[in-house]
Order: sequence, then structure tokens, then C-alpha cells
Amino acid sequence: MGLSPGEKIVFIKGENGDFIVRKVGSIMDLAGCLAGFAVPKSDEEMNQLLADHAAELDDATKSNATPVSDGEAA
Repeated sequence: MGLSPGEKIVFIKGENGDFIVRKVGSIMDLAGCLAGFAVPKSDEEMNQLLADHAAELDDATKSNATPVSDGEAA
């Protein structure tokens, strides 16, 4: 587990009765974990990305199926 003296661990009881051992860390341990990700987008860029994705999803749900009725309810 890569533990050093003084580090904290917790025991979590699993559904089948086994125990899982987890190392407990500080929020500071997460520093730099997002390094390398793209720079945050502007509001305009995010809106365009969302609109593009919504259009892709809309296109994916369309089909060239022949209508079963003339549009009137049964």
C-alpha cells in the first residue's frame, strides 16, 4: 500500500463481509491531479460545444422510418 509510519488508514466493510483497507489522505494530496487537462473554456465556447453535442444527439435519434399513421391518434 505504500504506507509510511503515522499515515492513517480506514477499514471499510464490504457487502460480502470482507474488509477493504483504504489510505486516508488530505485534500492537499490532490494538488496537481488535474495537471495536463485543457484550459477551461469561455462561456461562448461551452455554449457552442453544448449546442453541437445536442445537435449530434438529435441527429442520432432521427430515422428514415416510414410513418405508421397519418399523424392522427387512434
